[in-house]
Amino acid sequence: RVNGAGSRALSPPYVSFVTFRNFLEWLQGVGVPLQMDRSFWAQRLAGGTGAQMMTAFRFLGLLDGERPTAELRDLVNAAPSDKKPLLGAVLRSRYQNIPWTDLERATPKMIEEALKNYGIEGNTLRKAGSFFINGCKEAGIALPPSIGRKARTKGIKPKAPPRSARSAAGDAPGS
Repeated sequence: RVNGAGSRALSPPYVSFVTFRNFLEWLQGVGVPLQMDRSFWAQRLAGGTGAQMMTAFRFLGLLDGERPTAELRDLVNAAPSDKKPLLGAVLRSRYQNIPWTDLERATPKMIEEALKNYGIEGNTLRKAGSFFINGCKEAGIALPPSIGRKARTKGIKPKAPPRSARSAAGDAPGS
């Protein structure tokens, strides 16, 4: 994809929002480096996920090439109460195809079409929609229920004990 200025257009984030949030929390602990290159982020992210994360950071204006921006440092170092408005400001400034003024009345199709304008489709489009919706939720941006339900979130589910443990505890059928 090439934008009107002849340079390569950036794809919107399609990495898992939970992974994005966890990476920001990790950065808060280790500090924002002078350069966000593979030698740094590979400590935390696998290759494909790391590349998706760096694409997300560039789209969101959190990286300029490999250099962290003031927005990234502000977001990472913000007090918990300031993170939501900062994330909201980042989303609003970078997702220029989204109908922000009427977002509470937008339909899922409108959001999908706005994201398609970035030149994505298929699973990438679905994942980008999920990132956008979860980002809005995290930032406290009101979404209509029809859009809020479209995001996939992976919560941590408690692992079921092995069958042998359930049987030993008397939980087996017919006990």
